[in-house]
Amino acid sequence: MKVSNNKLINMRKIILFFLTGIILISCRDKDSLIGLNMQSDIFGIEFDTLHDIITTTRQADLISLSGATIGLLGDYLDPSFGRTQAALAFQLAPTSSNLVFGENPVGKKVTLKLTKRSGYYGLDSAATHEIKVWQVATGKSLDNLDSTEVKMNDLIDYKGKLLSHTTMTFNPNDTIPWDIELDSELAKLLVDNLVKNDTLYKNDTAFMTFFPGLIVETVCTCSQGNIVSIDYSADLCYMRLQFSNSTDSIRSLDFVLKNSNKRYSIFNHDYETSEVGQALDNADYKSMAFLQGMNGVGLKIEINGLDSLWNNDTSYSVNSAILRFQLAEESKKDLYLPPNSVFIKMFNKDGEEVFTPDYIGQTPNTTRAINYINDTIKDIYGYDIVLNRLLYEKIGNGINGENMAKREESMVITMYVNSQLTRANRAIIAGSEYADTTLRPKLYVVRSKIK
Repeated sequence: MKVSNNKLINMRKIILFFLTGIILISCRDKDSLIGLNMQSDIFGIEFDTLHDIITTTRQADLISLSGATIGLLGDYLDPSFGRTQAALAFQLAPTSSNLVFGENPVGKKVTLKLTKRSGYYGLDSAATHEIKVWQVATGKSLDNLDSTEVKMNDLIDYKGKLLSHTTMTFNPNDTIPWDIELDSELAKLLVDNLVKNDTLYKNDTAFMTFFPGLIVETVCTCSQGNIVSIDYSADLCYMRLQFSNSTDSIRSLDFVLKNSNKRYSIFNHDYETSEVGQALDNADYKSMAFLQGMNGVGLKIEINGLDSLWNNDTSYSVNSAILRFQLAEESKKDLYLPPNSVFIKMFNKDGEEVFTPDYIGQTPNTTRAINYINDTIKDIYGYDIVLNRLLYEKIGNGINGENMAKREESMVITMYVNSQLTRANRAIIAGSEYADTTLRPKLYVVRSKIK
């Protein structure tokens, strides 16, 4: 029985990938990443390590997220990343559609409740901040807010009346929620209008047209500052109106974050006098690269020397390609939590960033997470990025050297923090000219063929 060339090629590929999987499992060599503990005489295997990798720090992809369960709030100074500020903007809707005000209702006060989650970011475990709460301006809607374009300085167009200006201590170990009292006139305004027009508490859209939402921002009044996580759930973030009438001393109505309500974290970064500022979009700055959440910065990575993978023999097929980045000593991982996962993009023929073949997820906007490596045994702190399929496409080879005409000598990818808007974290990556050569980025490649 004859077997077609295509079927034979596919059978060979299956055997090669199976063998490579066994080899990877048996890996014990810390330096080369790939340890060869077994090999059949019928297979040829090549191990390559590419060192010509150039990293450039770039502004991160700006992301707008309207349904987050966590918001970030605060202001802190980082010795390497400069100053970062985080503000909140969110819509609220009344909890009751069957409200009884009674006779002669009078608004007493309105308070905003914010609840911190555990943990903080920055060098101060407790930092004093001035906190301001603004009503979103009449005629503005957070439905139309594109937080990828709006920076904190641009929020002035969305700010209406200042409802509170107070001083608070951002101490994440304090489990007591913040109760921020808002302008007393707001209580009267709400009661008067809700009594006159019951549609305002029976229809969320009508209420949000009348009261478009809140903006909360802070300025640190101490040396370092910090950023805390705010719980955006309906029972931990809400505005409470208290009122009385002729028969009851106090009644209340809560305005909460419902599932359909928009909520954002908005960030402002000042890199001007920081190390990041020196490295940003500077191809000559090769000693370190910088990675930061909160719509901060990411990495542009150029991998050169792919032609060395086919110079000696055109018939080898790519089985495994792992790009390793390690943290620079300057990252101070014990003080600043590195991102626990990142996502990878590549540039298409039109120069647009798209997900690589290795990291296309269930939907067009997600990727498989790359886990942060914290291996004290191997003394590796960094990220291992699988690029098997992308490298295969770029060098265009395979069994019998198929698709050789498509070969490229370099490829460019980008790397960003996976949780851009819900976590405050950062890392300093050892670049291609970092002083400690063992920490510089490397691409480890395994190729094989049937002899």
